[in-house]
Amino acid sequence: MGDDYHGHLTHKDGSHAALTKDQAEVIWGVIEAKRAQQAQDMPQPWDATAQIISAKERLQALGWKRGGGLSIAKGQECAVVELSSTGMWSGWLDSEGVYVHYAGCVSARNKVWLKRLSELTEDERKRIAQGDKDAADWLEREIETFASMEEYKADPHA
Repeated sequence: MGDDYHGHLTHKDGSHAALTKDQAEVIWGVIEAKRAQQAQDMPQPWDATAQIISAKERLQALGWKRGGGLSIAKGQECAVVELSSTGMWSGWLDSEGVYVHYAGCVSARNKVWLKRLSELTEDERKRIAQGDKDAADWLEREIETFASMEEYKADPHA
């Protein structure tokens, strides 16, 4: 890693703290170990593609459907998994059946995995409750940040 690395961690309240050199080295060590393991497990692009296919098959086996398949009706509430995240949230499919709304986000239906709320396991319910809470807390902090900015106090439409 080099001595010129600088970084910080962000606390849930939005405040920042500088990383110590030891903390940065531990984090970098974990990253390097993960990259080495990935290189061993997936040395070629086709190996990585096989992992993606395997993950999608597993999601389907767990009852999740990309875009909800035919199980989520227009306007219906559902559970949402986004492949680029480890989070899970509650959401809903819009009345046109095109976009999914969740955690303050909007995504094209075919970019997320959905599941009926009635089909969730207890562990999935807990994970979604935590995801929804984290998203709500983040949104509240963002609103507080904007509300405290002088330029928005003077002209909120600026």
